[in-house]
Amino acid sequence: MHEIVKKLIGPVYPIGETNKDSKRLERLKILISLADDLLHDIGVVSTYKDRPEWSMQKAGKVASEYLELIGDTRIIAMSEPD
Repeated sequence: MHEIVKKLIGPVYPIGETNKDSKRLERLKILISLADDLLHDIGVVSTYKDRPEWSMQKAGKVASEYLELIGDTRIIAMSEPD
């Protein structure tokens, strides 16, 4: 998946050349937006950790553990399904 996203978005690392770096900055903003959307989805799933249904609870716990691992538990509180 990571390779596919990199091919779709293009390079994001700045190289010290103003014209190329401005394009890379725009790509970086797209990448950040994608990461934000993905974290939102993970945050929504994390709210299922206390559900009685085993499969939903398991997915919720995995998502919650991941958010705790990256130290972004604030995502849990602000995540609501779309």
